[in-house]
Amino acid sequence: MKMKDNIEDEINRTMESLSGVGRANPKPFFYTRLIAKLERKQALKTRYYALTPRLAAASLFFCVIAAFMMIYIWRSDVQDYDMAAQQSKIDAFAKDYGYAASTLYDLK
Repeated sequence: MKMKDNIEDEINRTMESLSGVGRANPKPFFYTRLIAKLERKQALKTRYYALTPRLAAASLFFCVIAAFMMIYIWRSDVQDYDMAAQQSKIDAFAKDYGYAASTLYDLK
């Protein structure tokens, strides 16, 4: 029973302390400072638009596509490379300019 009386006393003291509370008044020019702060935050958001994850993902996508294109072009060049045709061109060039060795291995 004593515990219940203590709780009721605490409630009564709390309610009495709240009876003298009035309306809270902000400092002068509160609204102006609040609007200025919100405008600064909005300006920061628009300034760093270029660093969004959407732009990073798009840049990464284009880099990957460019890498695949380079690999595809390189592989098609390697497959089209005809060693015999190249060797005949080298031999013709060597013959035209009087060079007897057609490869570095022939020099030894």
